[in-house]
Amino acid sequence: MPGTVSRLFVPPKGSYFLFGPRGSGKSTWLRHLHPDAHWIDLLDEGRYQRYLVDPSLFSAELEALPRGACVVVDEVQRLPALLNVVHQKIETRRLRFALSGSSARKLRRSGVNLLAGRAARRALHPFVPEELGTAFALAPTLEWGALPIVWGADDRRDALDAYVQMYLKEEIQAEAVTRNLPGFARFLPIAALFHGQALNVSALARDAGVARTTVQGYLQILEDTLFTFPLPAYEARLRVRERRHPKLYWVDPGLVRAVTGDRGPPDADSTGRLFEGWIAQLLRAYRDYRGICDDLAYWAPTESRDTEVDFLLRRGRERVAIESRRRGAGSRTLPRDSAPSPTSPVSNVASWSTSAPNGSAPRRGSRCCPCRCSSRSSRAGLADALIPSVVTRAAAASVPVAGNRGTVRRGGVPACAPRSGGRGGRRRSSRSRRADAPGS
Repeated sequence: MPGTVSRLFVPPKGSYFLFGPRGSGKSTWLRHLHPDAHWIDLLDEGRYQRYLVDPSLFSAELEALPRGACVVVDEVQRLPALLNVVHQKIETRRLRFALSGSSARKLRRSGVNLLAGRAARRALHPFVPEELGTAFALAPTLEWGALPIVWGADDRRDALDAYVQMYLKEEIQAEAVTRNLPGFARFLPIAALFHGQALNVSALARDAGVARTTVQGYLQILEDTLFTFPLPAYEARLRVRERRHPKLYWVDPGLVRAVTGDRGPPDADSTGRLFEGWIAQLLRAYRDYRGICDDLAYWAPTESRDTEVDFLLRRGRERVAIESRRRGAGSRTLPRDSAPSPTSPVSNVASWSTSAPNGSAPRRGSRCCPCRCSSRSSRAGLADALIPSVVTRAAAASVPVAGNRGTVRRGGVPACAPRSGGRGGRRRSSRSRRADAPGS
């Protein structure tokens, strides 16, 4: 692996917060972005204790800097009270701050000064394929993850084990997040088993053997320390009721395997789950880095257990539905013959499937969802942002769309083949629908 990996994160012009899980490379990349900045590392225990006792020392240190200087405060969540001073120096000295943190827990408390819009909020994620280039391979990514601290280690298994212990010691015990550290440690592997599943807190509490309210607190800890994130269910005023439980995803497949104690390469069942979670994390990363979408959700009506859209992206009035699956695995996308109703969130959307063929990079799929796409140009904006960014090794040529008279091209989405009603397609005859039925 190269000594320095160029990250996709680009800092804003003004002051900003930069959040990311421990080991995601925040400090390294900030030193690269701001080589001449005044650096304040709150992991330095001596400095941390001095500022804790007397915050005026922090103010005096900033006062000595030239007007308009750049200041990096690393692990700012350890002393949120310093943000009052940061606010003052932005106003009076025009200092520019880069404030990094591996936890948002203390910063979410009421009364913490979040600089009232004077600092943008940004995120740094584990490596994505575009950053790693030729060094990227899917199989080791699903086995060990893509956290920089693990990716560059000589022994990735030992690095992952040490990372989990560091998390329990430094993020949980040292910050006094929970008084029951053994109970939280027992909860972690059970929470990892829910990776990629709709979150049922009662079921998780029953499996963990703790109270439901305790599990809710533990889940909030995982989210606050940036280990997990929820994927909400798509909600709209529809005729069909959706499942409203969010899905739980971990930010890195290596963490899922580490906390569950998995050894050796993942088996076929776990590979599909890890791959789906990795795609979810990729979409989050490109939403933050490139703004490919405004919202990210999944869609699954309660009336059908066989109908689900893994990821539904929205940008403005555009939507894209994505199905992630291993090549050769069963699909959970909408059946071809069951066209959605006009009120369905997957009406008038484009769709691609991301496959994981034998450890290679994800490839642009060869299926379009059964939607009523009215025109090619109407979907070009979000499609052009999504495909080149997320599926970085996609073929530039057009890809045949199975079961439809058209192709999905980089420049946009074709009008769908004839559908039953709706704009952009004529009503299909009963003979045509029978011909497409399975087993016909």
